[in-house]
Amino acid sequence: MSYRKSFRKLFLFLLTLPVYFFIFFPLLWLFSASLSTQVELFTVPPHWIPDHPTFQNYLDIFFPSLAASSVPRTFATALLNSIKIASAVTIICIFIGSLAAYALVRIPFKFNRTIQLGIIRDGKPMQMGVKVGEYHKSGTEAAANDGGPKQGNTGRLGLAVDDLDQDARQQLQIPGDVKGAAVAQVRPGSPAEDAGLQPGDVVLEVNRKPVTSAEQFANIVRSTPAGKDILLLVWSKGNNSYRVVHPSSASNRGM
Repeated sequence: MSYRKSFRKLFLFLLTLPVYFFIFFPLLWLFSASLSTQVELFTVPPHWIPDHPTFQNYLDIFFPSLAASSVPRTFATALLNSIKIASAVTIICIFIGSLAAYALVRIPFKFNRTIQLGIIRDGKPMQMGVKVGEYHKSGTEAAANDGGPKQGNTGRLGLAVDDLDQDARQQLQIPGDVKGAAVAQVRPGSPAEDAGLQPGDVVLEVNRKPVTSAEQFANIVRSTPAGKDILLLVWSKGNNSYRVVHPSSASNRGM
C-alpha cells in the first residue's frame, strides 16, 4: 500500500514539473538576461546562460551617474509609465469583470445548474448532486386583496408567504431546525422590499411571536394595529436578522 502511495506521489510530482517550468521559466530567463552583456542579449541563437555574467546592468540602473550611456537614466521614467499603464488596465479589467459577473448572476438561464453538495448521513460524509433553481410556490397569489389565511396581499406589507413544507425546504436548502413561513413573493417597491425581504427568506417571528405557518403569520399581521411598525425575525441564507417593516397606510385585510 505504501509503495502505491509513493509511486502516486512521484507520478504527480513528475506530472507537475512541466507546469512549474512553464511558470518559472520567464523569471529565470529574466534573471539570466539581466546578467548578460548587450552583445549577448542580441546574439542568435540566444545564450540561455551568459558566458560572461556581469552586474553592470544593475550598476547602470541604480547608479545612473556612473553609467556609460544615457539609456539607464530613463529607467525610473519607464518604470513609472509601466506602473501607470498596469494600474489603469487593472482597474478597467476589474470594472468590466464586475459588470460581467453581475450580469451572469442576474440572467435567468433556462438550463438547470447542478452543484455538488457535501452532506453527512449516518455519520458518514457524502456527496450529492443538487440542481440549483428558483423557488416557485403556486399556492400563494401575492396580488390578491382578499386572500385566504395563507394568502398575503400587497396592501400592507407587499409580500406573500407559504407554509415551509418539505418541498420548499429542498428547493431553498433550509435546515430542518428552521421553523417559520417561507416568503414566496415580494412586490417591488413595497414595504417588505424596503425592509430587505426577498423570495426564499423565512419569517421566524412576527413582533417577537414565533411563527410556524403561513396562517399564523397572517393572523399576527392582521391583528397588528394599522400604521404600527411590524418587527420580523428573518432567516436569510443561513443568517438570522431583525427587519422592521413600515406598513402602508392602506387599510386592507391582507398583508
